[in-house]
Amino acid sequence: MWIKSHALAINSALILMSTSIINTIGHELAHYITRIYFHLQPELHHNYVQSSVVGTPLQEMFSAAAGPLFSLVFGIVILWIAINQMSPSLSKLFMLWLGLGGILEFMGYIVIAPIAKAGDTGKVFDYFGFPLLLSLGLAIVSFVAIYLFFVRLAPQFAHYKGQQKFDQRANAKQLFIYPIFVTIILGTLVSLPVVTWISLLPTIFMPMAYFSIMGAYFELKITYAPVQVDKVSFPLVIVTLVIVVTFRLLV
Repeated sequence: MWIKSHALAINSALILMSTSIINTIGHELAHYITRIYFHLQPELHHNYVQSSVVGTPLQEMFSAAAGPLFSLVFGIVILWIAINQMSPSLSKLFMLWLGLGGILEFMGYIVIAPIAKAGDTGKVFDYFGFPLLLSLGLAIVSFVAIYLFFVRLAPQFAHYKGQQKFDQRANAKQLFIYPIFVTIILGTLVSLPVVTWISLLPTIFMPMAYFSIMGAYFELKITYAPVQVDKVSFPLVIVTLVIVVTFRLLV
């Protein structure tokens, strides 16, 4: 009975956890492939790419930019498919979180650039000689853009309910609060060990941006949701386990 009444939370946590890892792997693969192209002898790990050869400043800049740029393009494409081509379902919820995660990987790296100069966008800004004030300005603009964009997507989550009787507050906990904190905690644990603390910044802080969607979700004043999620998806459990194991094998 408990599992049935919390199935939306469990499925949402599995989705957010697995899509976060997929975005991380895709992000690092973009770095890896770019460095292969430049013959820099890279090694792919779970949340970073290590090279035995240092490229030219231009090559290093392109390698750093590849991850965030891939995340942005991937996120836009996946989110477009989810919104325009899919009916409300767990599959659509998976694609929504996957697309949101990709866009957040890009925007979030701009937000942390002023304090993480060794990070991807920090390296790009350094290559072009961006002054600190410009980096801070871009970080603020990116932060506001994330908030405004995510707020507009709140209606996409209005189709789901955890119990037969609709309860907006209970659904918000299952769609956002529980999954976000589970992803932060478990995502941090599966990411260990890390070469530098900067690697943990996206894992710990970026998911908090999703609370902006929850705030807008409450403002919708929903009274009905057509899709009831009352059982845990077995395929989703398997997919999540495979993704987590694959991620850990890259340590």
